[in-house]
Amino acid sequence: MKTVGIFFFISLGLFNTIAWSEEARPEHLSDGPSIQELIDEARQKNLDKTRQWEKLLHLEKNAIGIKSSQIIDPEFFLAQRELAKYNELEATIYAMFTNAKEFQQNIAPPVKKHLYKEGETIVDHSRHPICRFPARLKFLRSNLNSDPDIWNRLPKVECVYQGIFNEALDAAKISYVFSSYYSDSPGSAFGHTFFRVQRKSNLKAQQELLDYGLSYAANVTTSNGLLYALLGLVGGFSGTWANLPYYYKVREYNDFEARDLWSYELNLTQDEVDMFTRHMWEVGAHYYRYFFFSQNCAFQMLTVLEAAAPRLYLSDKVPFYYVIPSDSLKALFVDQNLVTDIQFRPSLRRNFFARLDRLDDESEGGLKKFIEDNKNLSALDFKDPAKSSYAIDAAMDYMDLKYAKKIMDPATEEFKIKEDLLSKRAQINYVSPELKFDIRNEQDPAKSHGSSRFNFAATNMENQYYFGYRFALHDMLDPNYGLPENSQIEFFDFKFLAQDNVYYLDKFSFFSVLNLNPITFYDRKLSWGAEIGADSHKGNCEDGFQRCLLYGVKARFGPSAQIDIATTKHYFWIMGITQLRYGNDLKDKYLFASPGVEIGYLSHLPYDFNFKASVSREFPVEMEAFTSYDVELRKSFYNKWALSVQSEDDMHRVGFYYYF
Repeated sequence: MKTVGIFFFISLGLFNTIAWSEEARPEHLSDGPSIQELIDEARQKNLDKTRQWEKLLHLEKNAIGIKSSQIIDPEFFLAQRELAKYNELEATIYAMFTNAKEFQQNIAPPVKKHLYKEGETIVDHSRHPICRFPARLKFLRSNLNSDPDIWNRLPKVECVYQGIFNEALDAAKISYVFSSYYSDSPGSAFGHTFFRVQRKSNLKAQQELLDYGLSYAANVTTSNGLLYALLGLVGGFSGTWANLPYYYKVREYNDFEARDLWSYELNLTQDEVDMFTRHMWEVGAHYYRYFFFSQNCAFQMLTVLEAAAPRLYLSDKVPFYYVIPSDSLKALFVDQNLVTDIQFRPSLRRNFFARLDRLDDESEGGLKKFIEDNKNLSALDFKDPAKSSYAIDAAMDYMDLKYAKKIMDPATEEFKIKEDLLSKRAQINYVSPELKFDIRNEQDPAKSHGSSRFNFAATNMENQYYFGYRFALHDMLDPNYGLPENSQIEFFDFKFLAQDNVYYLDKFSFFSVLNLNPITFYDRKLSWGAEIGADSHKGNCEDGFQRCLLYGVKARFGPSAQIDIATTKHYFWIMGITQLRYGNDLKDKYLFASPGVEIGYLSHLPYDFNFKASVSREFPVEMEAFTSYDVELRKSFYNKWALSVQSEDDMHRVGFYYYF
């Protein structure tokens, strides 16, 4: 049967609902000695306490050590109402042996759908527990009495929609996919993970675009940025799984958001792959409680793998209070035999700049003229067919990169230009060589440093020490292996000052991001930064304090540039600053706005040295203006340690960083 309309799990809720009505009390169920024997055996073996059963129910410990299911949809559970006298495992056994005919008549009316099999309309039993919970049934049959006479008593049911789902996925292998960091979107700033289901029919042809993607995400109910962040932190959203053809995911991440995709093929047996498919069917129609930092895509993917292959211990390799997608990726490598292959799919942006490298001065001049001269295709004409091909290839990637959504709308001018480019390219009898990328081991996101960081330093003052702790994720001087080298994003970064056994909070960043977008002919976005937290301030403090703590927000925007010298990259920027600060230790006023300007320089040097210098001048309203600076040289070792020399305003420090 061809797969039509099973791309989303949304529709499954229409068919996967069970309700035990008053007319369907236990006495109407097909109870008998054999079923009771199974229940007794399950009790004797404490089967409901086994790891795989708890994983199938997604029972996880919370912050205070109490286990509860992370699935909050009541329709996921059978031990309710008339079956409440049983625990969930026993209720599942009881429900599995419900007579199909009685089930349809007494619990739910028969469902006839125009799904044709050999020309006949068939009766669908998708609401029967056998159809709703195939992974549970497989678990029970594997762990309880193997006497076929008992299991032959299972009712004969037609699980139409499950069959369509299984045929659509046609699962042979499972890959864990990491979509690289996207700092322009807060929800994707840490990257994203999802499953790629490699279909049996695609293994030989290796047509990955025809595979399927299974993705877990929050059901966002607001477009307000502050409310979005608040609800995400406190579990104000539900989370669900979605099933889409893989080319949709490639279009979304590779093209629309210009993010690289890293695919890690997992070493699962065919039985484990089949169990994975069964379990995804079970959970796909039900919703979880979603938390940005803990019960997110990264964590739930690990628990799904554990349910399918309980030999894996993955979720306990990440912190229970926050899980970064890159940390969940590292958990796959705890078992050295789990990841069998790594595939890299470059983003559209990476492809475009690789094509630029192929152009000589003349052909790049033609490309620039095409862009500036109202997309004049004649600018791409050259006597050499190879030169014309390279220029047109780059022009098509440019259109895809700059107008990713417009080129899909036939009513737009961009759509017509892209069509003309395709037509022009088809007339040239030349095959461009395949793009090659030097993706080295250090660019693998699985090799990135730990998201948490501790630092300690001695200062230039006697008996004064500086130390800090950061929950996540990366600043520009941290090791760049597998992370963006021209942007930083940090959450919950604490910095303390100790003086004569007295401790002061010197700085706190709830959220801090800085994204450098070097301006080029092809990309003219401004660089930007934002910060919410507290920072110590020198001057204008009461009682002669040298520094006082100010709370508030800070934003900065401006141009930046990149200069490459040999293998070293150098970044320069100048940004306008806007701040709103509050502090009850200020002698002049508690609340003030402070515009200003910042000039900065960053370089990534050989031998894992990184250097950054910045100076800013701020002009607080009705207060004395002040200048501050920050200079730091950091040397990294093995992606785990770093030594640092830093000078910040009136404080000089020498110390180390530890990543974990």
